[in-house]
Amino acid sequence: MAHSVSIDEAVEYGITFLRGIAKYLAVIIMLDIVGFILIYSGWWLPTSIAAVLALIGVLFIIASFVIGFALSIGAGYKLWADILLRSRRKEEVLVPLETTKDTSEWADDDYKKTT
Repeated sequence: MAHSVSIDEAVEYGITFLRGIAKYLAVIIMLDIVGFILIYSGWWLPTSIAAVLALIGVLFIIASFVIGFALSIGAGYKLWADILLRSRRKEEVLVPLETTKDTSEWADDDYKKTT
């Protein structure tokens, strides 16, 4: 039987997830900003220096793309693993003693937890 998830639990999961990827998003944003600044800051410099700055800026943007791609793979993997883990989780249920009046015929193994 499927158990529903409370909205508070779902929001807490989302906040924890975003808190976990925030540092990677910050690095990606910083690499993009620095890359674009390097690409567009050389317009007043000599052509050779501007070309080197533009090349370094492009490398920064490529690095941010690679980190972003790795982040998307990792986030997808984590979400899929969490979904699978939740679907495979079994709850242990204690066998209630009040199910029968006479427990004299029960073996000790009958009092174990069931799944």
